[in-house]
Amino acid sequence: MSSQKTPILFIEIEGNDMKNEMRRDAVEVAVQGLNNQKLTSELEVAKFIKKKFDSKYGETWVCVVGAEFGSVVTPMPGHYILFRVGNMSIQLFKLKK
Repeated sequence: MSSQKTPILFIEIEGNDMKNEMRRDAVEVAVQGLNNQKLTSELEVAKFIKKKFDSKYGETWVCVVGAEFGSVVTPMPGHYILFRVGNMSIQLFKLKK
């Protein structure tokens, strides 16, 4: 991820098991993270999103941010989303305790 931010051209939900409010929060927080000039890597953006969700929705959230990745997860029901913001994919989910 370069320090030069690119405009967000589209948001595409690829997988979702969240209620509307949580889904909107996920997209909003991701856009904030991707547009934050102080966050210069995918890892920093993922930490930003995770911290916001841990704070608002309780622990333990996992976030993956990148242009390409693969994963297999078993999230808590109602706490999973996979979406694209521009050329970045964001996978966010809460672990079962």
